Amino acid sequence: MLFSDHGERWEKDSHGHHDNVYDDTIRVPLIVIGDGVKRGLKIKKQIRTIDITPTVAKILSIKGNNFDGKNIFPLNSLSSRDAIGEIWSSKNVENIKKIMHKAKDGGKLQTSDLKTKGFLWKEYIRTEKYKLVNYYDGNNKKTVVFNIIDGIDQIALRIPNKTINSLQNKLTAYRTVKSERSVVGSRELKNKAS
Repeated sequence: MLFSDHGERWEKDSHGHHDNVYDDTIRVPLIVIGDGVKRGLKIKKQIRTIDITPTVAKILSIKGNNFDGKNIFPLNSLSSRDAIGEIWSSKNVENIKKIMHKAKDGGKLQTSDLKTKGFLWKEYIRTEKYKLVNYYDGNNKKTVVFNIIDGIDQIALRIPNKTINSLQNKLTAYRTVKSERSVVGSRELKNKAS
């Protein structure tokens, strides 16, 4: 398998890959070569980078299923999966100090349990057809929905509220499960240390 962890975007609203969720940054190639993989096959279904580890584990017959992702094989029965991502700001990053201070002063953003005391700055959910992005700045949350057309983000002008609500609910569910995992993980580490 050959893949990249991110692309780059050097525009007036972004600086590389640390601060944006545009497709030219988050959409990366995945090339699979090996037995049972048809040469020249192009998969149009959305695959997430978190699907790589369980796929490799399956190929190598490694037991266990405690993965966030899913095995992508067999490729002919692959179904699309929603991709979710977040950007957290940190006090250590100079170019976002202004936003950090607004977030800290506003006090309404989700804080991380990390030593960096970061704040959720941006989050997104991407389907094959849409990408919903929540931008957080102090007390404000701005939501933008994009149509995905040929792998390019285009601001959507008319999206049914039902679709927007469904995407927001999936993001909320992800944050809830992630928080529960974090608490369980902390307990497990404390138990192992005792």
